[in-house]
Amino acid sequence: MNKLFNVLMLALLLVAAGCSKNISADIEDIFRTVPSTASCVAVADLESIIKKSGSEVKDGKLLVAPGIKAAIGRTNPKASALLEEKNGVDPTVAVVFTDGVTTYLTGLLSNSDDFRAFAEKNAGEKFTDQQGVNVCGAFAYKDSRFWLVLGGRSRVDASTILEYLSLSESQSFLSKTDFVSRLVKDEDDIRGWADISALMNMSQGSFEQRALAKVGLQTIFSDAEYIYFDVEFKKGEMEMDAEILNSKGKAAKYNLPVQKINEDVIGRLQGNADGLVAVAIPAKLIQQLKKSTEGAPSVLGIYLMALNCVDGTAAVAIGPDSQLDGIITTNGQSTSDLMSLMKGMVADTKLDGKYILFGSREAGKGAVSIARMGEALKGAVAGAVVTKSDVPQIEMTAVKLEPESGSLHLQIEVKTRNADNNFLEAIAD
Repeated sequence: MNKLFNVLMLALLLVAAGCSKNISADIEDIFRTVPSTASCVAVADLESIIKKSGSEVKDGKLLVAPGIKAAIGRTNPKASALLEEKNGVDPTVAVVFTDGVTTYLTGLLSNSDDFRAFAEKNAGEKFTDQQGVNVCGAFAYKDSRFWLVLGGRSRVDASTILEYLSLSESQSFLSKTDFVSRLVKDEDDIRGWADISALMNMSQGSFEQRALAKVGLQTIFSDAEYIYFDVEFKKGEMEMDAEILNSKGKAAKYNLPVQKINEDVIGRLQGNADGLVAVAIPAKLIQQLKKSTEGAPSVLGIYLMALNCVDGTAAVAIGPDSQLDGIITTNGQSTSDLMSLMKGMVADTKLDGKYILFGSREAGKGAVSIARMGEALKGAVAGAVVTKSDVPQIEMTAVKLEPESGSLHLQIEVKTRNADNNFLEAIAD
């Protein structure tokens, strides 16, 4: 979470500090210099983010809320010192994109002199003219456009910038009309698009691991090609939603049987805990997975045979020192294979009606009530809630998969202890 906060504040520092009161960047105009080969493109509504953080822009300067400034100072004193300076950047909207292994922040300028002074002070060197592009370390600008390298390399390559400036509409991100329309029209604080294959190719996994992941994804979803995500900062929480899209830009069909988590089953776990994991496992899912492994002996096949008695919600509460307390819903068939398997992994396994109970967690210990964590997973087919964070202002984080329109959405909700202020203000308290 600290890393997310630092990246967000860097974007605000560079882009928002120069925002004009009257001129707004045209997202589509910025997209004209983003290549169609980009693997990830994101748009940040900086005007909204600035307002929600309790900050404001006045006379070309970003007047940062005291809490935000103090938080930046604790993590990056150099950045805090630069907050008071003008930087010549004009847009109220910022675009971040990844091309190959390099990630850029890009937008429009209102004052190139201010930008030069800001970049040179930050980079510790002077601008040089390279093929008509002004380059200073990770910073570059030409005419009214600027670029900042955020990752993948340490310096801007002038020839690459010239290629971006000469893109035709069909070569630019504007050619992806369905996604452009959505990125422009959506009103979330941050919204973005990514190519799944390109992201996997950029990962650190081996070729075999990436190939296996692609096969698995295409098995679970039909024609899974892209990800679309959005982030909204609200009072007391941050919400993120991500969905898998097909090659036509529509929700990719989820191919496996689904069932929503039963909150009443979670309710059988009493008291508080530090975390909760829950998943709904319909009998149809077990049967479908067993059928897919027939004829080929495997460890997965052995586990699926043991799970033949499962039909419904399984949940595990996690207490201090990783103590567990769990429950599994069964369908009335023999549970001997599953319970025999579990006894080698967890303590105190027993059958109570149609439920398998296990674990030795002390019910009274933990940061948050299990009932409250269960509410955070309402409507999900699977999810997890954690209460530990490197940011003390965070109370708990819920990560869950929810069914929608024949597909699944990944949703992340981060709740702060201060429910009265916007998330951005609350984490800086």
